[in-house]
Amino acid sequence: MFYSVIHSLFASDWMKRYVEERLPFFAPFYRFTYNVTQTALLLWLFHWLPRPGGYLWNFEGTIYWLFRLVQLAGVMGFVLAVRQFDLQEFLGIKQLKRFTKNQNNHVKIEQYTFTREGLFRYMRHPLYFFAIVIFLFEPRMSVFKFLLLVWLILYFWIGSLLEEKRMVNKFGEEYKKYQQEVGRFIPKISLVFLNKKKSNRS
Repeated sequence: MFYSVIHSLFASDWMKRYVEERLPFFAPFYRFTYNVTQTALLLWLFHWLPRPGGYLWNFEGTIYWLFRLVQLAGVMGFVLAVRQFDLQEFLGIKQLKRFTKNQNNHVKIEQYTFTREGLFRYMRHPLYFFAIVIFLFEPRMSVFKFLLLVWLILYFWIGSLLEEKRMVNKFGEEYKKYQQEVGRFIPKISLVFLNKKKSNRS
């Protein structure tokens, strides 16, 4: 919970606006610094968190390997989604590049982009979806891992709401239409078949 509050605070629009207006010299470095510090904090908390004992399920044999195959598919989907995502902008690398090209220009912390290509045709948040799949299909689900999964689902859900609010503010009706047509995490079956028909015609 502590991590979620800190993460949401420094990811909020008003905090970014404050830095851009009051601390413009730091704006190009904000996103990169934010990612490094949040990752370090998460690793530190993960190391010190108590780990309740026991398992909710502990599969062996065929079911174990079936779960591992689903996890592998989740990893492949996650990697594919990352490749279709502006990762450099997310990590803060593009902001540093823009700053080094022209240090006299004001650099915004983020430049939002909107795509409906690839996996984003079927779900609005493929990264979150495949991350949940990877954790959900853990064949040896300890109580600690299950609690972590519950936290991730809640965190991704709330995070997606805040993220989409920013996207609506930026792209307006175009993004609202996208919300109506494409599922948040779970693909809409009718849309999947429609896209397949379009691909076959082309």
